[in-house]
Amino acid sequence: MPHTPAISRLLACLALLLCAWPLEAQKVTVEYNKQEDFSRYKTYTWIKNETYARPVLAAIIIGSVDKELQDRGLKEVASGSDLIVSIYGATDSDLRVTVTPDIYYFPPLYATTWWTTAMYRPGTSTAIYVQTGTLVVDLADPHSKTLKWRGIAKGTLDPSQKQKSAETVEKAVAKMFRQYPVPAQKR
Repeated sequence: MPHTPAISRLLACLALLLCAWPLEAQKVTVEYNKQEDFSRYKTYTWIKNETYARPVLAAIIIGSVDKELQDRGLKEVASGSDLIVSIYGATDSDLRVTVTPDIYYFPPLYATTWWTTAMYRPGTSTAIYVQTGTLVVDLADPHSKTLKWRGIAKGTLDPSQKQKSAETVEKAVAKMFRQYPVPAQKR
């Protein structure tokens, strides 16, 4: 059966929708205190692990976060920064992340308005649960040891498709930072 122009356009639209489907399946949540003045943060330092289970994936995430922060006028410094950056996630199985309240207090994922609640109290748990397919980017104030901004992405990665997985991660980080309270600067 020959395709009419209307059917061809319909098939083209359907193909575009099918290509966009995985992007819609990716869920991104960003949490921060909307009353906080983020324009005062000018520098950041990474909290990096000595080793990562997936070093290439970690490098892609770190590079993507660096780009987003620098696009918003922040500069990476070795020490004495306004913010510290931490990433963690679970790709193959659920994970418990043990935290160090001496660096900053990690409220549980999906806690309601965590910036208005009391922070770490001695004797409470210092671990949070992370479900498979979750990437978390935390920005914390190293002076007050409090979390200031958190981006959470949920989705799936196919380890056999490295390029597609890298693009998915980069898009998730970009989607998180679209909700950062300071817009990207034009270059």
